[in-house]
Amino acid sequence: MDAMVTARMPQAKKEIGNAVLERLGMNVSSAINLFYDHLIENGSLPFDEKPLLTPEEVIARIALVDSISLETDNRFSHMDDASIRRDRLGI
Repeated sequence: MDAMVTARMPQAKKEIGNAVLERLGMNVSSAINLFYDHLIENGSLPFDEKPLLTPEEVIARIALVDSISLETDNRFSHMDDASIRRDRLGI
């Protein structure tokens, strides 16, 4: 048997939240069921979890990726696929 959950909130919050859910292809019942699934499976609220990376770690990782050279100047860099195959096969 299904049970009903009731919550109180400002009308504007409900309308905006419902619009977001609709955009996501969900309804309130589906969202609340996902919320309860998370509570049951993890024993915590989904928004109380610590982010995987701090903002500083994100900035450092972006800087590392940005510092990687994109230069690909090697003997194959100016060849098309057919030329590379011929070169590799010694043809």
